[in-house]
Amino acid sequence: MLDISPTFALWHNTSTNEENKLDTPLTLALRRRAWGISRVLISFGAKIPATPYLQSILAAATRDLDYQIMDVLLGHGVSPNEDAALVLIREMVGQFRDQSPGNEGSSSSHRKSLKEIAQAFPRTLVSLKSAGVNMNFQCPSTGMTPLLLAARSIPMAEITVALLEAGADAFHACGEASDSVLTAAVFNNPEPLKHLTAHVSISPKPDHWTRHLCSPTPSDIKDIFCRICNALAEFGRLNSQNTMSQTLLHLAAIWGNTDLVVSLLDHGAHANIPDKDGWFPIHHAGFSRNYRELSDRPKRRHHHDTLWHLLPVNIVQWTSNHHPYRSRETGLRLGDQVICQEIAEKRNNNGNTMLEEALNTDDEIMFSHLLGLVADVNSCINFCRTHHSILHAAVSRANFENVVSLLLSRGADIEAAGNDGWRPLHVAAYRGNVAIVERLITAGASVHVPTRRLDMCHGRLPNPDEKEWNGQPLHLAAMGGHVAVVELLLKHGADVNATTNDFERPTGWYGPTALHIALDRVSLQREKGSTNRLKVASILVENGACVKGVVDQLLVDDIPCFENFEQLWDRLRGYTK
Repeated sequence: MLDISPTFALWHNTSTNEENKLDTPLTLALRRRAWGISRVLISFGAKIPATPYLQSILAAATRDLDYQIMDVLLGHGVSPNEDAALVLIREMVGQFRDQSPGNEGSSSSHRKSLKEIAQAFPRTLVSLKSAGVNMNFQCPSTGMTPLLLAARSIPMAEITVALLEAGADAFHACGEASDSVLTAAVFNNPEPLKHLTAHVSISPKPDHWTRHLCSPTPSDIKDIFCRICNALAEFGRLNSQNTMSQTLLHLAAIWGNTDLVVSLLDHGAHANIPDKDGWFPIHHAGFSRNYRELSDRPKRRHHHDTLWHLLPVNIVQWTSNHHPYRSRETGLRLGDQVICQEIAEKRNNNGNTMLEEALNTDDEIMFSHLLGLVADVNSCINFCRTHHSILHAAVSRANFENVVSLLLSRGADIEAAGNDGWRPLHVAAYRGNVAIVERLITAGASVHVPTRRLDMCHGRLPNPDEKEWNGQPLHLAAMGGHVAVVELLLKHGADVNATTNDFERPTGWYGPTALHIALDRVSLQREKGSTNRLKVASILVENGACVKGVVDQLLVDDIPCFENFEQLWDRLRGYTK
C-alpha cells in the first residue's frame, strides 16, 4: 500500500496557517498543484473534502491543462469562473512567450512542451464547455474573446481549431481590433489564419465581408492576404476604421506586416486616412515603438520595409487604377511634394518628427528611408535648439556612414554652418566619427574653418561670456580625445598651432591651441586611467605643436597623470635630447 505519511508530514510541518493543519494529503497536493500526486491519491480512494479553495484549484488545473483533475473537480460540483476560457488562453499566451527564443530560461516547472499543449488543450476545452463555460466570453475592458486573443498571439493551429469546434465565434470583433480572421492577418499568424479563413468560407455569415472569401484556402500567406483584400474590397470595407479611427492599413503598419501592407495598397487601400491622433499608416511605421523593442534584426527589417512601401515616392510601382495618397475632399491624387511635406511634419508626443525619432534611436536604415520624404536635403530640422542641416544631424551618429554618403550624393552642402558656426566636419570631429570625418574631407570639407562659439548642443558647457570661440576640427577632436581623428586631420594639413582666440582661460579647456585643450587639467583629473588625451598630446607635439607655456596650466598633482608618458612631460618642459 502507498505510504503517503512522509509527504503529508512534510506539508503539514511547512504549513503556516492553522487552517492548513486540518487539510488532508489530497487537499494539500491539490493546493500545491502537485497534480500527479493528486491523481495517485484519488486512485487510492482519497476523497475531496469541502474547502473554500476548490474553485481556485480548478482554475489552476485549467491553466496547467490537467483535464483529469478538472473532471474530478467538476464532477464534485465545483463550478469554473465565467472567464475560464479567456484565462486559459492568456495562460497559453504566456507559455508560448516563455518558449520563444531568448525566454526559454523563464519557464516554470508547470510549463508544457508544444506537443503536450497540442494534446491536452482540446480535452481541457471540452471539460470547460461541458461545465457551461462561455467560449465567447468578452473581457469587460477590451472586448477581447478567447478566439481573438488566440488569433493574435498563439501560432498553434490546434488551439484555434479546438476553439472553433467548441463554438467560438469567428465573426466577433471588438472596438480597437477586428474579427478573428483580420486579427490573425494583422499579426501575421499564418497557421491559425488558414483554419479561420477555411472555417468562415465553409460557414459564411450573411452581411459579413467573409462571404466574399473564395475557397479552398490557399497555402501561401501572401495568397491568403490577397483573398482577404479582394473580399474586403468587394464588401466595401477595405478602408473601414475601428474605434481609434485606424484602418487595416494602420494596424498592418503598426505591427510591421509588410506583406499585408503591400496587398492592401495593391487592392486600393488609402494611405492618408488619419486616425484619432491625425496619423497616417506611415506614421505608425515610423513612430511605432514595436520595431525599436525587437532585438532580432529580421523583425526590425520588416518595419523598415513597411515604411519603405508606404513612402509616396515608392507608390508609383503599384499597378492599380488609383493612388493611395489622394485628396479626401476631391479624390484626386495629391502631388508628391504636398503629401511628403504633410507626412514629414507630423510630430509624436515627444515633439519629434519621424526623421528626428530615427536619429534619436540611431536607426540608420529608417533614417535613410525617411530621406525619401525630403525634397531638399539642405533643409533644416530643429535639432537641440539650433538649426542645423540634415547632414549635421547625420554626421553626429557613428553608424550613419551610408546616410552621410547618400546625403552627399544628393548635393548636401558640406560647409553649411549652424548658428554657432559649426559645420558637419566640426560635429564629426567632436564626436570622433573617424570614417565620417574621412568621407567629409574626401568630399572637400575644409579642415581649417573655425566655429563661432561653443554650444550645449554639442555636449559641452557654452562659452559663459558669449565670446567668440574659433575652434577648428583639430581643436574639437582634441577636446574629445579622439586619437584617430587627430591623426587624420593632421594628415590632411590641419594647422597644429591654430588658435581658438581664447587666451584667458586658466585650465586649457578653451585653448588656445589643440595641445592646451588635450592637456586641460580638469579633463586629465576626471579621466584618470584614460590615456587618449596624452596620446593626442604626444601626436600634436611630434607634429610640431608649440609647447611654450602649456605646463603653466598644470599643477603639481597633475604630474602623476603623465606616468608612462615621461617623454611627453620632458618635451613640455623643454627638455630635449
